[in-house]
Amino acid sequence: MKLDKLFEKFLSLFKKETNESAESDSTSMRRSRSDRKKLSQVGPIRKFWRRYHLTKIVIILGLSAGLLVGTYLFAIAKSTNVNDLQNALKTRTLIFDREEKEAGALSGQKGTYVELTDISKDLQNAVVATEDRSFYKNDGINYGRFFLAILTAGRSGGGSTITQQLAKNAYLSQDQTVERKAKEFFLALELTKKYSKEQILTMYLNNAYFGNGVWGVEDASKKYFGVSASQLSLDQAATLAGMLKGPELYNPLNSVETSTNRRDTVLQNMVAAGYIDKNQEIEAAGVDMA
Repeated sequence: MKLDKLFEKFLSLFKKETNESAESDSTSMRRSRSDRKKLSQVGPIRKFWRRYHLTKIVIILGLSAGLLVGTYLFAIAKSTNVNDLQNALKTRTLIFDREEKEAGALSGQKGTYVELTDISKDLQNAVVATEDRSFYKNDGINYGRFFLAILTAGRSGGGSTITQQLAKNAYLSQDQTVERKAKEFFLALELTKKYSKEQILTMYLNNAYFGNGVWGVEDASKKYFGVSASQLSLDQAATLAGMLKGPELYNPLNSVETSTNRRDTVLQNMVAAGYIDKNQEIEAAGVDMA
């Protein structure tokens, strides 16, 4: 009896393994037929694309094009004479009348050039806090914002660094294009190699536009507040710094309300950056601009 039972168990196990094997073969055959069917449904274009590995070719061509464009823009930056920028901005030509008396002067740039020591520290801090908070730490480029601007063709990514803005104002157009942003990138790197942060900030503030035909912080200070750049109060400094984003929109002669709102935003930025405390912000924001 025991032998009969053992034999029956053996037969049942054998049948189970045979059925599982048959089912596995059947499944494998179905998968194979399904794969062949899918392959037969692939269009001629996809077959051609796969056969000649066109994806790899496209990637290689794209990388090669990017390398060539990068080399071209790098060459443009290298050929630009950034060494003379500071001297060009400082250049001042005196004009004399017939009696050899000084009748006027022509500047190498659009406004009166002043050194950083003659510019209010509040204005320096307001500009850094609002325009480029990592100015003293970066190498002229904010890489995250820059590549976002490239990917969105200049429509996103935030503003450029102070060094990039100097490169744009001194050498490039105001067009929002990928080409201009790329040139700006390499020129900013060249400026960073040549000049210190203090020199870059000085040139930027002297070459910035403040609306109503006014260029440079010295002339802007006298135009809007009747004082030199070294005598600006905190609220006045915040007002001028706020105008850099939109000189015609945020200047107090065009709209006191808009200019005041922008000034208050700059003051908040200065608190966030640690340049002033909350009490100083409240006091400066309470000054009536009208």
